[in-house]
Amino acid sequence: MNATLCDNQTFDPVIKRLKETGIPPLQLLAGRRPIPTLKFDTNRVVGRQIKRLRVEANMSQQALAEQCRFFRTYISRIESGQANPTVNVLAQLARGLNAEIADFFME
Repeated sequence: MNATLCDNQTFDPVIKRLKETGIPPLQLLAGRRPIPTLKFDTNRVVGRQIKRLRVEANMSQQALAEQCRFFRTYISRIESGQANPTVNVLAQLARGLNAEIADFFME
């Protein structure tokens, strides 16, 4: 079948699918599915868990920062969910807290 860009029959199924799925047109046409949104803020969850583990270890932010070679203000930003730590940073924090990285994601 030779279809031109103006052929409405060619695009009718696409338009119908767009309306049914609610997927943004560019994602649908590119064959991509939308990325699901998380029901919680990952940075805040991680930050709360780091703070919980730090308090359980009876450590101050300053002590943890010195052990991990970070600034105390960076630890504060992580704990409040304002920073987006890399995997390497999480690994250093886990070592400093004698924990596993997975512990940071448990609620």
